[in-house]
Amino acid sequence: MRTVPTKPGRSSKDMKRAIIPFKRADPKPLERGQFHTYKLRTTPADPTSPIYELSLPFFEEGSPEEWILFRRGLTAVLKGQNITTGPPSYAVAKTLLRGDALTVFEQAEIARGTQTMPHYEKCLDDVAEHVFPEKAGQIQKRYMRRNIHFSKDYTVKAWVARVKELNGYLKDFPNHNGTATQPLDPDELMDILEYGVPASWRREFTVQGFDPVDQGIRKFVEFCTRLELCVPSGPEPKVESSQTSKAAGKRKAEVSTTSTSSAGGKFYCELHGQNKTHHTKDCFEMKRRAKRAKTTPEDRKITYKDLNAFVNAKVTAALKKAHKERTEKKAKKVTINAFDKFRSLNVDSSSNKESDHNVNALAEASDHDSDSDNSRVPSDDSDSDDE
Repeated sequence: MRTVPTKPGRSSKDMKRAIIPFKRADPKPLERGQFHTYKLRTTPADPTSPIYELSLPFFEEGSPEEWILFRRGLTAVLKGQNITTGPPSYAVAKTLLRGDALTVFEQAEIARGTQTMPHYEKCLDDVAEHVFPEKAGQIQKRYMRRNIHFSKDYTVKAWVARVKELNGYLKDFPNHNGTATQPLDPDELMDILEYGVPASWRREFTVQGFDPVDQGIRKFVEFCTRLELCVPSGPEPKVESSQTSKAAGKRKAEVSTTSTSSAGGKFYCELHGQNKTHHTKDCFEMKRRAKRAKTTPEDRKITYKDLNAFVNAKVTAALKKAHKERTEKKAKKVTINAFDKFRSLNVDSSSNKESDHNVNALAEASDHDSDSDNSRVPSDDSDSDDE
């Protein structure tokens, strides 16, 4: 699709502006005195041909599309009544025009002079320039190239028909710099239709080898009608960030839990179990208990720092208790081993003799040490004699 880069100073709103938007305006209800009914023949030159009625509303001011439809209706009236000359055409136009439109038409009539059919058409062109904004043809073509996309509000046939209708309106737009506005050529119109459908449909074009430009609009409509029944035309999935995806997953889990717990029209509460009135998050008793638990004597909230200090204190106390128990157990084991060794001692006669011998030797050694000590320390009597 051919695109034109946005020029500096041109807003996105201007890029989406349409002279005739894709969506039709709601028809205005016609009341008595707001239209004129003409009796026309299917074959104007044949006085015996069937007659039909056409009600054409008066035109005072309106949208460009309303003007185009009015002018086409005016042409149908002249043709149905077999009016081919200037003065009757001017008379019919003045009957149906009102307000500013009639003023512009009469001024153009004075400027043109003679009431001829070519002058009549020029006068209607002047009214069209009064209704349309400047560069209307360029703005409308830009809108059609960039802002026409398929919508589920329409069928494929209705959507394509509306695009073709908008393209047909272009020949009724006012001239620009003396040049008539031309409709889009078939290739460009096909380009708009191809890139106006969803991307999933365009992938099917590639997979099945379907080239819309070669096949034409009729085959394009048939192919897209089949895709409309088989391939979804929703928007492309968006790439979510990690935080967005996590939040979406959490919401999905909550919805899944709620839907699972409420199967069969029941609810689930952690306090009351399966019930028919509420979930856990809506339980008044749970809310009351949670509120009471949060209200401490110090009227403050427990922080992570407080929690860590509490856990550390508990762990330290447990470790000290375990260490104390291991120490006491080890001391008790040593006492038991000593008692066992004492119980294993022999008390027969040979051992008694040996023990007595050892005790006597120990006593003699003790007495010898005592005598040697006494020989080294002088007595008080010897000291007095020396004096």
